[in-house]
Amino acid sequence: MIETRLNRANLNRANLTSVRLPGGAAEGTGVRGSGDLFSPGEQTEPGLIKPDFGLMKPSRAQLPTWPIPAANAQGDYQVRTHFDKWQVTDPTGLNVRVPAGFPEHPDSRMEDWPVRPDMGREDTKLGSFAPGASLKPVMGNMGIQYLQDAQGAPWMMVTGEGETGQPLTGFVRSNMRHIQPERPNGPIPLADSQGDFRSRSQYDKWQVSDATDLNVRIPKGFPEHPDSRMEDWPVLPDMSQEDTKLGSFPPGTNLTPVMGSRGIQYLYDVNRSPWMMVEGRGADGNTLSGFVRSNSKHIRPRQD
Repeated sequence: MIETRLNRANLNRANLTSVRLPGGAAEGTGVRGSGDLFSPGEQTEPGLIKPDFGLMKPSRAQLPTWPIPAANAQGDYQVRTHFDKWQVTDPTGLNVRVPAGFPEHPDSRMEDWPVRPDMGREDTKLGSFAPGASLKPVMGNMGIQYLQDAQGAPWMMVTGEGETGQPLTGFVRSNMRHIQPERPNGPIPLADSQGDFRSRSQYDKWQVSDATDLNVRIPKGFPEHPDSRMEDWPVLPDMSQEDTKLGSFPPGTNLTPVMGSRGIQYLYDVNRSPWMMVEGRGADGNTLSGFVRSNSKHIRPRQD
């Protein structure tokens, strides 16, 4: 709607139906068409204000922002989404595969095309992506393209730069151990075969996964301002001693890790098991800072 603002004296005399778009005369109103958009509130003749055509400018409505996809309990991503920033998290690189005869322009309806193929066959391999490579998913009419293999595991169709520099488009295993959505604070850390988290990371959203309260400990004499270089300070301590206990975190408590110069602070006990330095709200309601056992039985990274 075009709004013409007039003073009260001229309101009854104005012929508003004669106002035309810029470039032509506006008969009966005294407004001169110049071909340019009028500035809101600009005076033309005493008592008359040029129309404001700002509402007729092209719309610049923002596209919807998609939440970061979360993996299921098996670490698989298979939810329909248009989230388009992904990266390779596999430290060894990631194979790119396409089953023989796959259509050049598939649609997201065709998840099981042509049947569930054996993606492990060597003739399905096109190339590979390097660790950390950025990936764009190929979209269908309902979001990211997926294909299920013979075991029912999801594969995501992506495009990116291969290890040899060539562009690659094909399917990669859609699991958080191989790919993850790009996050401002980096990929979600993964536990090793013992369930321990010990990799250097800036990931700062963690949570107590233990079903009971989680003990928070500090070895005697630990410096007030430690740095991540001091993993073995002062020696490998016995963290099971009762005098190392500061308090506890209730189940589900959100935790923020304490960062050093190379990422999350760790300390290793006499068994060479990692402990993460964190901060959160203790069972008594007060802020608590200290070390907790850095294992998936006790803590986990949050996916939000």
